[in-house]
Amino acid sequence: MNGSYRPLVVAISAVVLAHSACSSSSPPACTDACFLILASGQSHPVGLAVDSSSVFWTNQTPPSLRKVSLCGGDSTEIAGPSTGPNNGNASAFGALAVRDPYVFWWAVSTTQEPTPEGLIVDGSISAMSANVNGGAAMYSVGAGGGSGPITVGGIATNADGAYYDSESALIAAPIPPIASGGGAVVPTRGRAGGLATDDAYVYGTNLTKPGSVDKAKTGGVALDGAFVTLATGQDGASGIAVDAESVYWTATGTGNVMSVPKGGGTPVTLASHQDAPASIAVNASGLYWTTGSGTVMRLASDGGAPTTIASQQGELSAIVADASHVYWANGAVNGSVTKFTPGIGCP
Repeated sequence: MNGSYRPLVVAISAVVLAHSACSSSSPPACTDACFLILASGQSHPVGLAVDSSSVFWTNQTPPSLRKVSLCGGDSTEIAGPSTGPNNGNASAFGALAVRDPYVFWWAVSTTQEPTPEGLIVDGSISAMSANVNGGAAMYSVGAGGGSGPITVGGIATNADGAYYDSESALIAAPIPPIASGGGAVVPTRGRAGGLATDDAYVYGTNLTKPGSVDKAKTGGVALDGAFVTLATGQDGASGIAVDAESVYWTATGTGNVMSVPKGGGTPVTLASHQDAPASIAVNASGLYWTTGSGTVMRLASDGGAPTTIASQQGELSAIVADASHVYWANGAVNGSVTKFTPGIGCP
């Protein structure tokens, strides 16, 4: 995909979810179906990430970090409320990212209601990490908090490090993680939204009005350059994703889904009149995003109008993609994690 799509208005259709079973106990050799509910009965899942064998998510409250095979089955806990600030007594978990063999997430001591833009915290926040197979969680570095509500945003990784975004600071932590420290704290850009990386840059959305999309060269644990603004005037800029050519984001305040070339240029409106678009993901099959009305949308890579992939998905909190599938989380009190397989006669 690139930034050359003309402005589009969404066409709506309805989809009913189905269940599927795996053909093998060895992931990821699954029997593909349009939709597979990987986990249900989760307590406010808010963060989501995927690697070559598992899907990971954080349950906000009570806090837990869990994973499940790409084929589904029983999930396992990697970390619980005994990890985090306040002497290992976290009250909530937030966004997460995975880079095998490590997983990275936010742990906070006091939380308010989450918003489409991120987790609102009135307490201390800590950047955490652990092995994907469990074991002792590591405290990378504290990011402050404590004096009034702040927004805790996204997490992303590349070969240079793990990056945790918040309103008080952007943390650049080393990989492999170093217990009880090792992270560099970069001054805040404003209210943190989403975060994404490629091999050389970290990209973030800034919710502070007028709203912006920025990038900085990584080149080491500490960022190698100052943030450069790719787009401004993006009211409610929140979710963000990148591919080889472009940066994509949602603007909750305007209802738009946008793109701009990675090297800079004129932002392009890919979809408009969306109901509070929030999380966003991209792979070769297209661009996917969630809305405040509980729908999952897609703009196919070969063009055309955006379409509804799934509706009535509850309180959608996150969406991610790997090379061949898309995954999203329903952040309700009895939440779920769903896997979608495009290209097999699915919507």
